[in-house]
Amino acid sequence: MDAKQIKPYTFWIVCGVIVVIELGLILFWPITDENDRTPEDVKNQLDQDFTKLDDLHKRAGKTPTGVFDAENPDDIKRLTKDYLLTPKWKGVLQPHVDKYREQQAAIRKDLSTRSAILREPVADSGDLFAWYNAYVGKTKEVMISLRNGKALIIDETKREESDFENGAEVRNRVGFFTKVERTPEASEHPALTARFRIMQKISEALLASGSNSLANPAIKTDRAAELEEKRPAHIKEASWKRSGDPSKVLNGPIAEIADAHELTLTLQGSTSSLIAAEAAIEAISQPVMIVAGGKLSARGSQPAGARKGMIDEPMTLELTIAVIDFTRMPTTATVEAAAGGTKK
Repeated sequence: MDAKQIKPYTFWIVCGVIVVIELGLILFWPITDENDRTPEDVKNQLDQDFTKLDDLHKRAGKTPTGVFDAENPDDIKRLTKDYLLTPKWKGVLQPHVDKYREQQAAIRKDLSTRSAILREPVADSGDLFAWYNAYVGKTKEVMISLRNGKALIIDETKREESDFENGAEVRNRVGFFTKVERTPEASEHPALTARFRIMQKISEALLASGSNSLANPAIKTDRAAELEEKRPAHIKEASWKRSGDPSKVLNGPIAEIADAHELTLTLQGSTSSLIAAEAAIEAISQPVMIVAGGKLSARGSQPAGARKGMIDEPMTLELTIAVIDFTRMPTTATVEAAAGGTKK
């Protein structure tokens, strides 16, 4: 065919070539977007976005119902998974938020108030000697009360035991500091003050917790008439956990808002008086005091043939007591300010 014969078909020939080229590009040259995604990838992404959008639409249309506990992880998960945060939430959730804030503020105030006694000053003067003299005077009063109430048994014939001002051994037995070589520094006053207030409260509880001992009905005795009047358990030893001990009393978030004092208190007396003493200590509301553990055992050894369960059988009770100090816990206003402002 010559050029004249081909000329009428030139247009169609060119179109055919272009179509062949386009087909080749479609078949052998992958089509992608600016993110190198193929049409199939784009379609899958759009399908996923549509599913998410449909889920959001359904969640946005639901109104929260029921009560959600802000401290229950399951409730929080259900709230955020089943519902979508929208302005219409406010009318439903705001009353619960306000109530929670009120309860939180009340708890903070209660804990702070109950802990205030731990920081109640022993002396008005900041002078080291004046402070220590006031401390000795107040601790002596507590020890005299314990002795008079038979909650502190001492040997009156020994001067060291009857000296409540300078007797290091007898004072240490009740958990009080005694100056031997130096006067305590001002930095030590807060801890000594807190420990004094703790023992003061425990002493009051002990003196009010006396009980009568009754004979064991399974054991005959002619000592029924010898039963003493109401008498409390007496302190054998009070040992404080040192602040430098590696094992902390508090761990986790609470350690950031509170301090703690750990005391191992050893009491002696009849079983009934020891039980009454523990109950009285657990009932102390100021400061926040927790009996973390206890061990009841017979005191010393008994002669061969002696029967257990006799009247006033001497027993020993060892209590581990943790006292939590919340006085440095931030107030509600402080917390709100740190979060970005107070509630409107």
